[in-house]
Amino acid sequence: MADSIGGPRFPRTGIQEGHLHFDKNNNILYVYNGGDPSVDSNWSEVGGSGASVGSSGGVQRWPFHFIGFEMSVTGGGAQAYFVAPAAGTITRWGLIVGSSSLPEDTIMQFYFDPFSAFTLVDSVTLLTGANNVKTERVISSVVAVGDVVAVIMANSYNPADNNVAFDGFVEFTPN
Repeated sequence: MADSIGGPRFPRTGIQEGHLHFDKNNNILYVYNGGDPSVDSNWSEVGGSGASVGSSGGVQRWPFHFIGFEMSVTGGGAQAYFVAPAAGTITRWGLIVGSSSLPEDTIMQFYFDPFSAFTLVDSVTLLTGANNVKTERVISSVVAVGDVVAVIMANSYNPADNNVAFDGFVEFTPN
């Protein structure tokens, strides 16, 4: 997920451009754009749900981040799981391929109940060589409180291909 987790203050040292910071107090994911990390304008909001987490009303965005080794055969492939905090509908999911080109065709899938029924809801194939590509998928998957959904990379890369990164989100609308 995020490279750092903390309160609303951004990390000041030991970070590089592209660093992801999750503000756990406000439930927002930020990316560092370069420059002085203590200047708020050098950070951009990537996703998150702000103050609406766990409440009814308002769209929530649940961010995920996959990078390098976790997408390799030895890393087990990339997977992100989310638990519905209330009854509602998953309305969209999406991802952004980073600046490193994909080493092979990559299949990303959205599942409902990955631990029992393992129901495939949607799938997208990103082609070899893709980079800086944004994909958003509209779906309608009704969930009850406690239901689990997942974004899973169906294939795994060679461990030598560890420069690829994905940022993405799952969008949830509570009833």
